[in-house]
Amino acid sequence: MRQRFENRRLELGAERTHGFRAYAPMFHIHAELVLVTAGHLCMTVEGERRTLGAGEAGLVFPYCLHSYEASDDAEAIVLLFSPFTAGSYASRMLSHKPSAAYLRDAMPLLPAFERVLTFCDSENEERMRVANTYLSALVGELLLTVPLVRRDALDATLTQKILVYCAEHYREPITVRSIARALYVSESAVTKIFAARTGGSFREYLNALRVDEAKRLLRERGRKIVDVMLECGFCNQSSFNRVFLHHVGLTPREYRALSAEHAKLQ
Repeated sequence: MRQRFENRRLELGAERTHGFRAYAPMFHIHAELVLVTAGHLCMTVEGERRTLGAGEAGLVFPYCLHSYEASDDAEAIVLLFSPFTAGSYASRMLSHKPSAAYLRDAMPLLPAFERVLTFCDSENEERMRVANTYLSALVGELLLTVPLVRRDALDATLTQKILVYCAEHYREPITVRSIARALYVSESAVTKIFAARTGGSFREYLNALRVDEAKRLLRERGRKIVDVMLECGFCNQSSFNRVFLHHVGLTPREYRALSAEHAKLQ
């Protein structure tokens, strides 16, 4: 069956669902946490199929292949988020995956899921800040209880290998050529995969990764903008400003000022 890569510009989404439609195998840069609160849901993660009942959860880390079967009776809370939204946990989520994709006794995590769901409001940045805080706490608690294993490159598709490589090296001056050499494929193969699977170019995808990380760092106090620029892989201020403005609609300085103002109002 054909695998699908989803390329969404989303930091955090949360919803309570009643019923699930079938989803073909897919993967994306986002992590996905599903807590079933009633009924049953059949989910497959990295080839492991499981029917989840109330109080059980499915854990999908970035770039992990997963699918759903249709279910009319399943009720669940679904959290979909960029690994960078989880703050300091991002690097581990990008380079590792859970040793087991399912958690049987997940009901103690329900209050944290509920809090993220309650405050997740893309139209209100103050509420999104609170949602992000609860999300980071939830991810931290999960990582304390769920053993992680390093991703096995042999089990990954070429698309997954390329995207994981970008996620692990975006802070460096990587190029299509360096990716091709590292993965022993042709440059044209890398270029075609970006065009076919992400709907854009390698440079656009790389810049999106760097901007996501820059937004997180800019929200932290005490960091100089030039340090954020360098830490995210940009080489000069004008390029950083131009790319950031294109993706966010604000310059890095304007974004930091707005974030600081919102923080004061909390």
